[in-house]
This record gives sequence, structure tokens and C-alpha cells, in this order.
Amino acid sequence: MKHKFKQLASVLQRQILTRLILGGFFILLFVILVFITKDVVLSLPCIILGIYLAINAGTVLYNCLAGKVITVTGKCVEIEHSRIFKRVRSVYIQTEDKELKIPIRKKMRGLTIGVTINIYIPKKAQIYEKDGKFATGTFYAVEMK
Repeated sequence: MKHKFKQLASVLQRQILTRLILGGFFILLFVILVFITKDVVLSLPCIILGIYLAINAGTVLYNCLAGKVITVTGKCVEIEHSRIFKRVRSVYIQTEDKELKIPIRKKMRGLTIGVTINIYIPKKAQIYEKDGKFATGTFYAVEMK
């Protein structure tokens, strides 16, 4: 399994490890809070979040290893910015014959029009069509090449 994990794209590996580490951190924080405060109700959100992140990381890992992830590759044709802070809100990617809109959740350095982008989407993701363009909000990772 370790060999299969190493064959995954680096951005997918990073996503899985980040979710696992954060899940472990919140479970550890739950244990510490229970010992310090001796109040389970106070530390309940930590264990809930830790279990959720661990299960989420397991789901992403399973989907990646089982081949239930689609890689969409295309060129960036348009970048949508927010009005006030000029943060990147979404990116339009031109694939072979369709255009796909992806919302961006984190800062992406070096993002310009014409850059090749890989998007890793689960097969069960919902993709919507609007004005002849496709859009999805469900994806695992975005990688610039």
C-alpha cells in the first residue's frame, strides 16, 4: 500500500497527509483537554473534528487507490478575482472542447493565463452546466504545471 501511495500525485499525497495529521492533532487535543479539564462535553468538538478528518483522509486515499479519481488537464483561459482584495476566486480551464470553472480555496502563486492546470476530481462529483460552461465545486486538489 505504501508503494501505491508513493505513486499518487504529490498534491494528492499532501492532501491526504494534511488531513491525517490534522485529524491526529485534534484527537490528541481531545485527550489533553479531557485530562486537564475532566469535562468531556467541552472537548467533544475536538474528537468529532478529529474523527471526521481521519475518515475524510481515508475516503480520499481509498478513492485515489481504487482509481475513482478523474484527472482533468487544461489551460487556464480566465481568472476571476474578488473585488476588494483582488484574491483569486475561480479559474476557467479550457480542456479539449469544454470549459470548466473551478473555485479556488487557497492562494496560488504564479497563476497566469496560459498555465497548464491539473485538477483531481472524484468520479461521483457533480458537474453543472451553465451558459455552455461546466462548473464543479468538488475536487481534491489543483496542481499547476
